[in-house]
Amino acid sequence: LVGTALLLFLTSPLLALRLGFSDEGNFAEETTTRQAYDLLAEGFGPGFNSQFLVTALLGEPGDAAAVDDLVAALEADPGVAAV
Repeated sequence: LVGTALLLFLTSPLLALRLGFSDEGNFAEETTTRQAYDLLAEGFGPGFNSQFLVTALLGEPGDAAAVDDLVAALEADPGVAAV
């Protein structure tokens, strides 16, 4: 019982763990870094400051047509600013 309690205590910081890409948008709003980040987003539009990684499982390795189809589908999505 003591061992279980110790393990729970040691792993408790994992509850606040955030996974993903870190960027300057994580800084406090009063920092100049965050203000510059917000200005870039306002000036260049949505998606300029962010990364989005797309992975795809293709039928054949090196299938250029499948990659072109994926790019076309992403470009057709109204929620995607640029590909």
